Amino acid sequence: MSEPQQGRDEAEARDTAAEPNFAQASAKFIADQAAVMTMMTAVGVNMATQMAGLFMGAMADALDKQRTEAAPVKTEGAKKPEEPKVVPLKVVRKTETAKTDDLKRISGIGPKLEKVLRDMGVNSFADIAKWNDAKAMRIDKELDLDNRIIRDGWVRQAKALLEG
Repeated sequence: MSEPQQGRDEAEARDTAAEPNFAQASAKFIADQAAVMTMMTAVGVNMATQMAGLFMGAMADALDKQRTEAAPVKTEGAKKPEEPKVVPLKVVRKTETAKTDDLKRISGIGPKLEKVLRDMGVNSFADIAKWNDAKAMRIDKELDLDNRIIRDGWVRQAKALLEG
């Protein structure tokens, strides 16, 4: 075989090796078309769903409007529907019937501590007299009084002040 012929054969072999064969090209083309078709179908379904939603919403609004604008039907001799009975709300007001004592009469309670106790809802000797040791310790800890409530005997003093 001549050298020019051999060179042409080699070049032709390279070109055919570089090109995909017909089957590969067809498969790629079909796969691309299937992907595009799938995507377009999804977009179409989405648009159809959106349009159906808009249509249904418009129909529901039209029906609601029609119901509200409809003239009442006049029937002679028919009973008028009863109006619903309105039950007034009971307004419960907290009355200040609770007795407020001068908590400063208990040894260990000054003006500042009296204000803090009132803010906590403690207003009378009776409130303090009801405390058990656990509650007294809890309040002592909340107020950071270093065990002053037990040490000064606030509960005992409050009971004594209640008795008079």
